Amino acid sequence: MGFAQWAASLFGRKRHFVRNDSVWGECISKSLFYGYLDAQRAIVMFFSSKGGWVGANMAFYETFGFEDIEVFRRRYRRIGDFFADDDYEIFADDDEMWLRQLERDKTEPPQVHVAVKGGEHRTFSLRAKRFRSGDDGLYFLEMTDVTDELAAKRAREEAEKAKKKFLGNISHEFRTPMNGIMGFLELLKHSHPSSTQMEYIQMIDRSSRQMLTTIESLLDLAQMQSGRLALSVNEFRPVEEFETIFEHYYYEAAQRGVTLSMFIDPKLPTYIEADQRKLRQVVNQLLDNAVKFSEEGGKVHAEVRVLGRRDDDRYEIGFKVKDHGPGIDASRLEKITDAFETGEHSDNRLGVGLTLTSGLLEMMGSSLKIQSEKGRGSKFSFVIETTGTTVTSFDPVRGHRATIALFDDALAAEANLLGRYLEAFGVEVTKLHYSQPVDCEDAEVLYIVASQENSGWLMQLGASSHTCRIVLLAEEDKAILERATQLVDYTLKKPLMPSRVARHLAQIFRLPPKEKAPSKRLRTKVKALVVEDNIINQRLIKMLLQEYNLSVTTADNGQDAVELCRRYPYDIIFMDIDMPVKDGILATKEIHTLALYKQHPASIVALTALAMQGDRERILGEGLDDYIAKPLGRGKLETILEKHLNMTVQP
Repeated sequence: MGFAQWAASLFGRKRHFVRNDSVWGECISKSLFYGYLDAQRAIVMFFSSKGGWVGANMAFYETFGFEDIEVFRRRYRRIGDFFADDDYEIFADDDEMWLRQLERDKTEPPQVHVAVKGGEHRTFSLRAKRFRSGDDGLYFLEMTDVTDELAAKRAREEAEKAKKKFLGNISHEFRTPMNGIMGFLELLKHSHPSSTQMEYIQMIDRSSRQMLTTIESLLDLAQMQSGRLALSVNEFRPVEEFETIFEHYYYEAAQRGVTLSMFIDPKLPTYIEADQRKLRQVVNQLLDNAVKFSEEGGKVHAEVRVLGRRDDDRYEIGFKVKDHGPGIDASRLEKITDAFETGEHSDNRLGVGLTLTSGLLEMMGSSLKIQSEKGRGSKFSFVIETTGTTVTSFDPVRGHRATIALFDDALAAEANLLGRYLEAFGVEVTKLHYSQPVDCEDAEVLYIVASQENSGWLMQLGASSHTCRIVLLAEEDKAILERATQLVDYTLKKPLMPSRVARHLAQIFRLPPKEKAPSKRLRTKVKALVVEDNIINQRLIKMLLQEYNLSVTTADNGQDAVELCRRYPYDIIFMDIDMPVKDGILATKEIHTLALYKQHPASIVALTALAMQGDRERILGEGLDDYIAKPLGRGKLETILEKHLNMTVQP
């Protein structure tokens, strides 16, 4: 309790401790009063309405070097003359009025600079309190030295600025080369590579995306712990997003000898509104942990499904990842989401990922549920609520029947997953075990879930006649044995995902094909300016834009961009931000002032590796029209072209 508060509690009472004033006087003596006063860490002065400044505690005399209060009174006519701070002034005729105004100030205590003994200037916060005693009044002025506290605060702020700048530099330096790597990989995929080359491309692509996810996760964790991370909600296709994630981990698991099965609900809406990048990080982290901690021969199952939908197009979407790994000891479950909390092994990075995952889910209004049993694996799950379109990602397939025949008990999980997908699409499913006679009955399709090396199913099917079509669930990289081709009409390749199942059902049931969306191009030639100091990225962006029928000019820095815009009109400008000579923000502001730009304005889109929290808002606030964070992909580019150039389909 500060002295002013203590004095208020003491003198401000209407009733004393006892009714006998003589006893009161004996208890609260002058020596006790000054003893308490001298014990305060704060400097305390007191002022009488009749006598002026009449006293202070020992901290006052020791701090400022006064022998007694009389020395202070002779040296300073007004209390305001005592302070060496020109920025702080109360308009008052005398010290009592000054104290009254200070007391009335209920906001943050003012901070003033005062020279202490030895000449050093220190910073003090001021508080004043008045207590009445008959016709007189006693004011207490409390001065608290906050110099060190303010210095520590400034040091923390400077450290935060340095940390933010450091993280921003890491993000920029990492995203710039990654943009080139991932961009040219995308172009390579469309250059008709051989099967071996495509395999290499896909492996590089998966590694690049994993590296990008890891770096983003570490940067986001740092921002989240400093309170700077926020959601950035956008609209995206959930099935497309989750298929990309699951496909990556399917092959990652296969390389480790782990089987990953996944169910993505075909009833998911075509579009949902959420923070796409952060949701992707959460799913990535959970899958990465599950695959990483599963031993060879282990199994991991993941699923995304619609749990409910309201009339206002709000969806509840559930996520689950279950593994059969070593599990987590019950004593560690409560702390497993703490930063850098590890499991039993020194190389266990589980806690870092789960710290970020748990924090991101809390930001989304959800929470991470963990169930685990030592030696029997773990299950991680969460539910998000989001707005989605009324149209689902896939049309239902009604009025068709299929039979699934399981010929290998070790593949029961795959047979069940196939059944879930077929039923989710609306197909009526019958399940058969190899111990039962295989009969299509009235089914149109018979699905075989079996190993090709097991000839039992071939003999059983070959011994009987079937009018239904026969489909074999097969590994993607394994060819069908010649002896099986005589019985099998179609194959359905793993991994099972809704897009693949949808294409298969359209083929097997001869559904009317959907119109294929033609490639998007611009009807008329459009002039684009690409301002990018990295030559590799400059060439990549130019090549991508040319695919959409744009005429592209390039500039290496902001100054060259300004000169080009001074002479030539452009329809759209892609502007890097962090460049030598002149950065993108200064260049944009100068372009806005050009006469030719005012006659022929162009959308200026930031294409930048600055992708930390707040960068988008800061850049758009400087006058740019839109923002794309590297790495650049066709999806991001098409969105910008459609938005700013009204890109239409080339007939």
